[in-house]
Amino acid sequence: YNYAFALFRCGQTGAAIAELERLTALEPRNPVYRKLMGEALLADGRYEESLRCHEEMVRDFPGQPLAHMGRSLSLQASGKPEQCVEGYRETIRRFPSFAAAYWGLASLRTARFTTDEIAEMQSQLKRSDLSEEDRVFLHFAEGRALEQQERYRDSFESYATANAIKRSTLSYNPQLLT
Repeated sequence: YNYAFALFRCGQTGAAIAELERLTALEPRNPVYRKLMGEALLADGRYEESLRCHEEMVRDFPGQPLAHMGRSLSLQASGKPEQCVEGYRETIRRFPSFAAAYWGLASLRTARFTTDEIAEMQSQLKRSDLSEEDRVFLHFAEGRALEQQERYRDSFESYATANAIKRSTLSYNPQLLT
């Protein structure tokens, strides 16, 4: 698995898929192998195969938000925008604390957030146990939602907050390059 993951991260998706095919033949129900297989197929441009893999993951592991997220990404890549929007919405309904799904929906220029979805994002942002990564996702998604409502000042504040949190997690120092 580590070898397949390294191949995938280096952009050698075909080789990663070959390794994952061997692994899934040995352990066909292993969700870790299958998740990476779906991602590798997606990265390799094999969208329908990726979609099929993710749909099987959702069927076999319905309580895993990453399976649902992968399905939505595959739907988007497969040119099925309406199904993609509904996939993200279903993920949000099932897993309201899964911040990446809000960001996924926000990244679709054709989707508009509902009042209930905005309220749920704002509710999630009040949680004290939210990771910085999740806060970034939620603030960016909230910014997009408020922008759609033409609440530009509030939208900018959400974007600025997301960027400030993200910046605080980076160790980049441009002065070291000079």
